[in-house]
Amino acid sequence: MKQNAELTVLLRGRAVASIEEEQTTVTVTFQDAWVMRIHAEAKIASGIEKFSKISQVLDEDSGMEIRFEGGGQLVLRLANAGNSVSVRDAANEVVYLG
Repeated sequence: MKQNAELTVLLRGRAVASIEEEQTTVTVTFQDAWVMRIHAEAKIASGIEKFSKISQVLDEDSGMEIRFEGGGQLVLRLANAGNSVSVRDAANEVVYLG
């Protein structure tokens, strides 16, 4: 997988407050009230603790990997490559669609 430079810049250093899964949507809420929604067919999470900080986002085709400081990771198979991720800031404004 290759680094998604735009998402990495937006999310690097943000602390995760919660990760919730409802049917095919994974919702990551950050401590600063930013929210990322990912439409995924499958996910594997390991080593992610509350307040873990994102270090890097990678993607390729229908795969996505979010790496965290300390070695945790969230690996996802996206429902629709290129149209499965949205990020909104604390004011609920869209800052990323992809």
